[in-house]
Amino acid sequence: MSDILDDEQAYLKRWYKFAKIHKTIPPPKKDTHLESLCYRIKIRDICNIPTKKEVQQSIRILLNLYNSTSKEFFGRTYESPFLELIYSQANQQLEHPEVFCYFHLRQIESIQVAVEIVLFEKKDQVIQNRQIVGWCLGDIGQEMKYTLKRGSSRFLISNQSNSETVGQTMWVEVVENKEFTQIKNLIPEGCLCGYGDEVLGVHGYQIISQLALTQEQIAYVTSIEILVPTSVDLLIQEYLKKYKEVKYKDDGPNEVHFLAKRLVFTFHNGWNYTNTRGLNNFITLEESSFQKSIDNQKIDYKKLTFKGALDVNGIYQEPKLGVFIIQLEYDVEFMVTNLGKQRTTVLCGWLPLVPKSTFEEEFIIGPGRSLSNQVLVDLSDIKYPITISGKINFGSIQTQHLPGPMINQQVYQPMDAPSLVKLPEQGGGQQLGMDDDQRKIKQLENTLKQLQQDRQVSATNLAMDFENKLKIDKQREQEYQKMVETIKKQHEEEIQKILEQYEDLKKMMTDINQTQQQYLTKAQPTSASLLGQQQVLQDQKELEKWRIIESMTSVPRKTFYKTQQQDLMVEAQFGGQALSRGDIAFLSQNGVRELFIQHTDYVENDEIKQKSLQYELADHRQAITVFIQLLSFKPRITMKSKDLEPTVYHYSEESRIPSRLFMIVNFYDFPEYVTEPLIYENGFDRSSYTRCLEQSIPFLLIREQFLKTGASYKEPVFKFEVEPSSIGYPKAYKYFCEYLFNKCVTIEIWDYDSMMIFGTIRLPLRQLLRQGQDASVVMRKADIIDKEFKKIKGELQVLIKCVGKEDRVTEVLDNNSQMKRKVISTKKVEPLHILEDEEKEIIKQDPNERIKERIKRIRRQEVPNGTNSTKTLMEITKRKDLSKNAFVHSVIQSHLSDEKVIHPFFGKVEIVELEFRNPYATGQNFVICIDDQEMKCSGIQEIHLIHQPVEWKYYVDLYNHSKPQEFNMIQANQNNFTMFLTAKEKVVLLFKYQTFREVNQEYTELQKTEELFTIKGKQFLTQYSYPRQVAVFINTIEGQCVGGMRVKIFPHSNTIDHVYRFYERDNRQVSIQFPALYGYTVPAPDKKPILFCNNEQLVVEWANDFEIRISLRMPEVNKQSVFYILAYQDTYFKELIANWQIKLTSLAGIGIEVPLGQVQNTKLTVHVEISRQVKFYSSHPICVWFPQPYDQLVNLIPGKINIANLCVRLFTEQIHKVMVTCVDEQSHELVRGWILNISPTVPPISQVFDIQAPRDQMKTYIVKYANKQNNEVLLIFKSSNTQILKLVETRYLFKAQQIQDITLQIHRVGEMDKAEVKVFIGDEDRSRDTFDCLLFRIAYI
Repeated sequence: MSDILDDEQAYLKRWYKFAKIHKTIPPPKKDTHLESLCYRIKIRDICNIPTKKEVQQSIRILLNLYNSTSKEFFGRTYESPFLELIYSQANQQLEHPEVFCYFHLRQIESIQVAVEIVLFEKKDQVIQNRQIVGWCLGDIGQEMKYTLKRGSSRFLISNQSNSETVGQTMWVEVVENKEFTQIKNLIPEGCLCGYGDEVLGVHGYQIISQLALTQEQIAYVTSIEILVPTSVDLLIQEYLKKYKEVKYKDDGPNEVHFLAKRLVFTFHNGWNYTNTRGLNNFITLEESSFQKSIDNQKIDYKKLTFKGALDVNGIYQEPKLGVFIIQLEYDVEFMVTNLGKQRTTVLCGWLPLVPKSTFEEEFIIGPGRSLSNQVLVDLSDIKYPITISGKINFGSIQTQHLPGPMINQQVYQPMDAPSLVKLPEQGGGQQLGMDDDQRKIKQLENTLKQLQQDRQVSATNLAMDFENKLKIDKQREQEYQKMVETIKKQHEEEIQKILEQYEDLKKMMTDINQTQQQYLTKAQPTSASLLGQQQVLQDQKELEKWRIIESMTSVPRKTFYKTQQQDLMVEAQFGGQALSRGDIAFLSQNGVRELFIQHTDYVENDEIKQKSLQYELADHRQAITVFIQLLSFKPRITMKSKDLEPTVYHYSEESRIPSRLFMIVNFYDFPEYVTEPLIYENGFDRSSYTRCLEQSIPFLLIREQFLKTGASYKEPVFKFEVEPSSIGYPKAYKYFCEYLFNKCVTIEIWDYDSMMIFGTIRLPLRQLLRQGQDASVVMRKADIIDKEFKKIKGELQVLIKCVGKEDRVTEVLDNNSQMKRKVISTKKVEPLHILEDEEKEIIKQDPNERIKERIKRIRRQEVPNGTNSTKTLMEITKRKDLSKNAFVHSVIQSHLSDEKVIHPFFGKVEIVELEFRNPYATGQNFVICIDDQEMKCSGIQEIHLIHQPVEWKYYVDLYNHSKPQEFNMIQANQNNFTMFLTAKEKVVLLFKYQTFREVNQEYTELQKTEELFTIKGKQFLTQYSYPRQVAVFINTIEGQCVGGMRVKIFPHSNTIDHVYRFYERDNRQVSIQFPALYGYTVPAPDKKPILFCNNEQLVVEWANDFEIRISLRMPEVNKQSVFYILAYQDTYFKELIANWQIKLTSLAGIGIEVPLGQVQNTKLTVHVEISRQVKFYSSHPICVWFPQPYDQLVNLIPGKINIANLCVRLFTEQIHKVMVTCVDEQSHELVRGWILNISPTVPPISQVFDIQAPRDQMKTYIVKYANKQNNEVLLIFKSSNTQILKLVETRYLFKAQQIQDITLQIHRVGEMDKAEVKVFIGDEDRSRDTFDCLLFRIAYI
């Protein structure tokens, strides 16, 4: 192999591009210890494709692997080369070379092959038309003839069914193939590769019908030396501190020990790691101190060295796109309170290395991810890079490949990752059969034998290679002996690991039925679909979306110095940035008050991490007031020429810039706060408005009411007050401090005129912790993200101030406070027969008197308007139906001496203890009864006795409760529970309360459920929670009450992490996907949380590791559905980590097809009940607008069909979804809304231009265009992609039959080699008679 490559940067660039194209979505991880089997897909005999003699026809075959159980694609899409159509005269059968494709998988159950045929029609080597012929699903292990279905295989991941067939047929064969076994190590599992694909290591560098490996080489890496700045260890300790707080909720002392520092050295061919051990090919490094002189300064380093030689096999002679992948990893150990020592692995950096004899390179460091998608620890604060140097010697391998499982098929996992072999699958609930287990054991035995053979072969090869290539001397002989011993030791460790897995599997066969899982979510998390993941990797807009999602769920990132890392940089700034000096000067110059000037604390991200929750809780100033002031708004704009229609001067990308705003704020448990209208102080008239946009000057926000009425203040400031004395429950201050420490405030920005949401910002609140000061003030400018998380639409400058003061009540609140205080009865629990005697005295009264008394009581109550005598009689009847048992229990409740008061949060668990001792001298059975009228009236039960042994033990260990003698001592019978206690035995019973109903703010005092049921009805009870009381009785078998308690429940208002708003077409089955936005300290949980939704009519599941998918049917038009999705870390729903509110609004839907570049006119109809003066708005005014006079105020007349004209035009081949609203100008009420689904159709191409453009610079071209009309006309030219092809002039005045020069500027975007751009030409009057479409095919050289 060549020692020196001419251009390493160009080589790495080509490899990056090649590896990105072949990036693979991994298959479901099942049976990872088994050997994968190889298969070949063969497509032949495609019949009945209609012929066209006047055009040249060809097809491409698209193949995907599909999991029919999870309804998802995985792997990669294989696209065959163009196959020219040649038909036989007999039966119109297609004759073409047979298409071969290969893959290997461990698990083939429920796996099918999706085949799709695309037809291309060419004329003069130019593609005139492209259409999908049809698709089918092929089964693995069969050869069958299939009839194609209409449409695309994308139907498989939608909720729609497509059984309509077309006339075309073909043969699909998917069978095992042993020939592919010898090269499967070059391709990832589940990845399709076939005819036409380039693979380094395959003979001829391409996949053809005959498969063979090229000559393999082995590399020996020596003289390895890594220099690491000493500050890296400190940064890793800070990273682990945050990691411990997030995963274990532990902010105790940070004790970190570095167990081992190792180097991973592998080879990657652009598809896969080709060396035998893959990412498990590592060595342990020795550490020493070192000083290096840089810029006349002594810099302290840690020198990591390895004195032996590290072997890397799987290297091939062809110098085509193969690189070494190097990773630096640390194994660390840290202490966790109550759990002891924990271990994990952190990735410090990685590096792609071009093969050469000597190297000295810098590691790529975090934040970001490695090639294998492992998270890099954030080392962006180090001043000097981490470097590595060494030497590489290359040798050949003469031995043949032996059959058996390849070790590199098992991807290396960190130490804290669960073993897939040791844990049974929990997703599907299926048990392993005995045949499968025996097969696994047999294959594990074969694996052990193969590892032993590999060890002998490796040692023999090393000895032969060293004997032939090295001159034997004592020093090198010692190095050789150490290297052989190291390899032996590594193989012994691998064999021991397989043995442990072997024993665990045998044990699992006997214990697999003992696993019990409770409280499962209705939808288990699923992996991402193929189409969605490919879009993330290839589509630039989706890449921007993922950058934004990451920025809204993690700490702000800094720019790092490696050019290769630019693709990983996050553009949006979560948590915002501190205001610059220029921002402060601008605000001060424009009269912003001193609220934010004095005592301002500019909090940086490192200081945010150092905020202490314990220090904050110790503050005696526990009455908190939070002020939020909206300072300025600066949209991110793209200036548009006035020549373009419609006649609006400025746009922000594709959106309309609001002229008036209002905000919606979700803060803690306060009701959703809607601000008054806000306007721009420095953009009130059109000239100043235009100047601010052109010069990128922020708009200063003021209250509109200030200009209208001359109010006392103009700044939009609002406040939230939290006073524990007025809230009236224990730990009120603690809960609020925890909210500030962990959560974010969400501010939605709305267009006041169009009533459309403009975007959202999220700001972490930890900066507001005062840490012993009187107040804390922070000023941030935060990026505004659109509701689909795809664009950054501007920035909002916000000031937040937190002021602490002494609470009005100085004593500590407890359950005896007067607000909602516990009242202890002086009476003892009386025997049951005494209470029955009291009840008999009541029953002895005259029945008529009792009826009259009931009627009087009912009439004294407030009866809502609209009730009549019939409803009153119904209420009396319902009261009569109250059971005698309920009355007796209500009397008993007043005598229960033990009383608990709880203040549960929405979705969170509250544990209530009840201590009970057997009062008898002998063992007795006792019955535990929960008297909850809510269960009887609405069917909802929110308080439960924890009686399952596993769950009981979980909560006892969690809260350190008293342990019972046995955890299985309670037997359940519906809502009654029986337990046996020995003489004088004491037990602490645990009751769990959890509600998923919203709090009704109307009621603040205890309510009787049966009365609310009579007045409000069952629907009210199922939707809202309210203050109420529940009783628990402990009776003997004979029915005598010997204990119990009353539980007073005062539910706490909802605390929302984020509000998602979606607008969809009415009465449609929809599937919506959105990112999971956690709190500030939780960028992403270690595993996918369990999801729960309080709406039983929809399905919720994980779409991928970061996004949630919901499927439901939209309600009727103009209806809104509100529900919550909660994410829990445990199966008992105890650890709530996120609470998301979903608001779905259904609008009328309209489907429109529009020829590209041409204006399509349509009409909207509006029905109103009263006269209204309205205005129409579009969410995408570039492609959808209202012509005159409908762009002004319009009067709507009741009782008539009001019609509004609408214009639509598209310039790109993407389907657009546009929202249109009709808003009452007086009341600002949304009168009507529509969702427009706009599908483009490609017009005929008038002329094709082939252009060659340079790669590294912009170039200007001139093309000629002729006016075909016999009269003078003003033509407008529009490019479908202005980033690639830009027109210098967009308007040209042509005389009759005149020819003019059109000037173009060609740019290159990204690393593309080719591009196609259309230019649409139409007259100013938008007549369809004057329209042309030019196609420019650009090749970069």
